[in-house]
Amino acid sequence: MKYTTYKGKFRYTPGVNAYDVTVRKPFNWLWLLLLLLLLPLFIRCEREVVVEVLDEKGTPVENVDISLAYDARFLYNDGFFTTVPVKAGGRTGAGGTVRIDKLPCSVWSYIFFTGTKMTVAAVPPPPYEAAMSEERFHTTGRVLFTLKTAPADIPVRVTDAMTGRPLAGAEVVATVNGSGVGVFATDAGGVAMIPGIHPTDVVSLAGRKEGYETNEYSIRRVKGSDLDSDPVKEIPLKRVYECDDDVEYNSEAKPLIVIENIDMHKDKGRFVLTVFTMNQPDRFVVKDAEGRELLDTGLVSTGNSSRDYTVEFSTRHITIEAHADPGGNPETSIWTIRPHCPE
Repeated sequence: MKYTTYKGKFRYTPGVNAYDVTVRKPFNWLWLLLLLLLLPLFIRCEREVVVEVLDEKGTPVENVDISLAYDARFLYNDGFFTTVPVKAGGRTGAGGTVRIDKLPCSVWSYIFFTGTKMTVAAVPPPPYEAAMSEERFHTTGRVLFTLKTAPADIPVRVTDAMTGRPLAGAEVVATVNGSGVGVFATDAGGVAMIPGIHPTDVVSLAGRKEGYETNEYSIRRVKGSDLDSDPVKEIPLKRVYECDDDVEYNSEAKPLIVIENIDMHKDKGRFVLTVFTMNQPDRFVVKDAEGRELLDTGLVSTGNSSRDYTVEFSTRHITIEAHADPGGNPETSIWTIRPHCPE
């Protein structure tokens, strides 16, 4: 015999050999919960992200290519609910902004995958560097890029301090933001290229060359934006002269040229100064290391010949000043002097 057990409400009617039975199966809340959990799979949403691009001064940057990528969780694709890679983009216009809208998503991912990441990239025109940012997709509505100016190779010229001529084969020692970055040689034009300098970098450059004094002071703690200028920044080097060296000058007339610390190889004695000048008169003054005047030739023009002067000295190093004729003309000043070594 088969028995069926019912749960529900029973009502008996007297005088009637029968039962009036009302049966209701209890409601299963698990089915409702399952339905509620599955419902978000079928609900799609769209959202937007605004990207703003500025430079380091806060000025909007136009024509920046913006790309955005993320994985949209549980979108219906090819008959399945799955993770769908999404890519979108645009280009900044006036105001340096671009609005990227209609980005697909699902309610399910909002509930269970709030940490979904999106990658936003900015590719600007020169002279800016590209930038990238990783953001939370569901909570980020605005992305701000502050672009840096791309590093540049900066030229610097090393010259002879007296003549102004470029010095080939000199070296430039570069320090950027307190750290040494290298030693760079000058070319035939006296120019060395210092690579990778950012406008906000703090740069110090020291010039050196055999036979010259090292110059560490002409370019010291200078901003990269100030270093990148026209005309090219120069590092003048003073030549180290000794007795029997020819000191030659062939350039536009300057009011005063000073040749310091000429080594006479003796602490005292007598030497001969040979002077040759052309085109316009020049005056030569010899001083010892303590600034005492030893000789003043007055304005002299020797033509095609030369003239000798005997000078007594009492310090090992001397200084020679070359004064141009204050009433002279703009002709090229050409002269050569030689302090002969004392016997």
